[in-house]
Formats: sequence, C-alpha cells, structure tokens
Amino acid sequence: MSRPLRISYPNAWYHVMDRSIGQRALFTDSTCYNLFLGLCAAISHTYDVEIHAYCLLKTEFHLLLRTPRANLSAAMRQLLSQYTTKYNQLSEHEGPLFKSRYKAILVEDDLHILQVSRHIHRLPGSRHLVPVNSLYKWSSYPAYIGQRKPPSWLHRSAVRSFLANHNGSALYRIYVETEKDPETEKFYNRQRLAPVLGSRQFVTRTARLTDPEDKELADARMLTARPSIEQIVTTVADYFATDKERITTSARGRYSKNTPRAIAISLCRHAGGHSLKQIAQAFGVSHYSSVTACISRLQRRLTQDCTLKNQLDALTRKLHR
Repeated sequence: MSRPLRISYPNAWYHVMDRSIGQRALFTDSTCYNLFLGLCAAISHTYDVEIHAYCLLKTEFHLLLRTPRANLSAAMRQLLSQYTTKYNQLSEHEGPLFKSRYKAILVEDDLHILQVSRHIHRLPGSRHLVPVNSLYKWSSYPAYIGQRKPPSWLHRSAVRSFLANHNGSALYRIYVETEKDPETEKFYNRQRLAPVLGSRQFVTRTARLTDPEDKELADARMLTARPSIEQIVTTVADYFATDKERITTSARGRYSKNTPRAIAISLCRHAGGHSLKQIAQAFGVSHYSSVTACISRLQRRLTQDCTLKNQLDALTRKLHR
C-alpha cells in the first residue's frame, strides 16, 4: 500500500512527531538533547521553518511548525538524517534510529494551534516525568511562561496571541495547567491518528489537496515552484552588486571566503532543491562533498551572524515571490 500524500502549501501548520525503533533512547544525555535543538535552529535558519513549540522526550519528539515555503519534507529530511548521523557517531551505533516515517498532522490556523501547543507542553506531566510541566527542561514551555530565556528561533507570539496581548506568559500558564480540552485529547488518544486536525470544513477542504486532478493542488504546486540555478545566481549577483562569474567560479585566496557564492550554493540546494552533482557542476567544483562542506560552513556562520541571516532571508523572499 502506498503511503498517504503529505498535504503541503505555503504557511501550513503541522504537529510533527516521531519515535525511536524498539523504544531505544533518542536522547541519552544533555549532549543529545542540545544536538537536536541545535539542528532545529539550523532548519529554522536554512528552510525558514518556524518552530512554535517543542517537547523532547526520551524516545520521541514533538514539534509545532509553520512552513511559509511549503517545504516540510525537505526540512524534516535534513533534521532527521543529520541527527541520526551525529547520534550514531556519538553512541557508536549504526543503522536507522527512528521507527518509521515521521507523522505530520496538518493543523487548522485557528484555536487548534493553541490547543496543540497545550497538548505538546502537557506531555511531560501526563507521562509522569515531572510533578509540574514547568520543571521539564527539554520543552519550550518554560520559555513560554517566562521561566527561561527563549532561543532566538522559537516563535511564541502566534500561539499566545489567541489569549491576549498583555501578560501572555501568566495567561498561557493558566491555560495549560488548569484548562481541560477533552476534544483535543480524544483526537490524540485514537489508535490511529488522523492526518488533519481542524473544523469539518477545513478537513474537507484540505482532503481535496491530495487529489492530483484537483485544481487547488495544481495551484499549490505552482506556488512552490522552485527557482533554477541560473535564476538563483542572477538574483544573488544583483543583490550583492557583483558579477555572476565571481559567484560561479571556484577560486582560492581572496575569493575563498566568498559570501555571495556560499549563499548562492546554499539557496540552490535548499530553495531550489537541486542535486549536489548539479550544483557542483554549476559552481565549478570537482566533487559534491565540496558543496556539502560549503553549506555546512554557512550554517555555522548563520547561528552567529544576524546580518548574514537577514541577507539570506531577503534573498529567499525574492526567489519565492
């Protein structure tokens, strides 16, 4: 039986979750937890995925995401493959780590977003890991209620805006700790989770997006058309007021730290979805591993350089207009 199609469109919300094979620990110590969160930060920067809530349990993880660029599959592929590789290196294990294809529940952009965030943030208490949810370290909940400084990549305002614009931390804590939501819990307690959470109208409307003959799906695919390598190089060259040849030509010395070139290579991979071989040929490098190394160096710089991140964000928006 073929796997169900992912429903994907710009600005879609998802509750993404996955668990380990055979109850093997996904996170054995703080190094593993921090590694996974660091990779969350990386996909947030690279793919413009908005992370609105998270909870990392010993054998599973839960994320509340919004995808402005309709690129959930690419972002999750990067997150899970990178974590598996690095985890296996640290633990001296081999082979797959996750039980199956990750689950991604499409969530309606209304109060259901608030309800899903509460479900995620209540997981440590419901699993009896801590006496109160605010004590659980590997969740975004402490950041939501003002007990911990939030990471720069965590988005909180959209969820808390459903409650009030003032004193959001206190109101959100009351909402999570005292309010009960039997309908949401009934949804998650089903033996087989439904792929969509929302009103009846939303479920009906989004179901049509899995039909390849449906016009709305065709429109959604058009919205996510990917730019060519030539288009990316031209856009980056115009933005930095430089020659396209300087971007596409491999050079040592004064060009070895060529920021426009590094950004163009990264955009070709993540915004354009082009293969490593195609990018290597277009940018004059002898092996695709050089492309991977270039992108990795840029990702490390993005975590420390706000100007660089703003430049990448601006170029990404230009390419997806």
